Amino acid sequence: MRTDRTERLPTRTEVGDDSLDGRYAIRHFYGKTLAEAEELFAEDIPLTYTEDLMWMEPVGFRFYIRAAIRYGLSNRATGDSDLINGLQSTLSHWQEFAPAELVPSARLLADFCSAVVEQFDRYGADPEIYTDLREDYQKLAETFTASAATPGQPRRNR
Repeated sequence: MRTDRTERLPTRTEVGDDSLDGRYAIRHFYGKTLAEAEELFAEDIPLTYTEDLMWMEPVGFRFYIRAAIRYGLSNRATGDSDLINGLQSTLSHWQEFAPAELVPSARLLADFCSAVVEQFDRYGADPEIYTDLREDYQKLAETFTASAATPGQPRRNR
């Protein structure tokens, strides 16, 4: 049974392109609801799926990042340092190469990054491995907060 019926799922071309990375994003996410996508992050190695988010098309990214955020804020993500590490890389990539594409989701992303900073210790991110991860999330939260307050940034190519 499908959930999230009130929202249109992204089309195949909105999820990925014909590149190798795009095809993996399509294979893993195309046709999945947010609830189904959230289970991907919960049941397997999250780095695979956070990397898919990095290479998705903008519409697909803005849709499926919500599944990653749902999982990341849930109790099930306690101890999942790989997830927050992968999402930090993905969000930083999008912010560097396509910041205008994030403006519609900036408030959601800012709130998520702030929540990760506040709850950082529950993820078990060893500072020896993930040296500046909390600081990186703090910077992302500030950047997304500013984007949410001042939409319409010039687009930069990915």
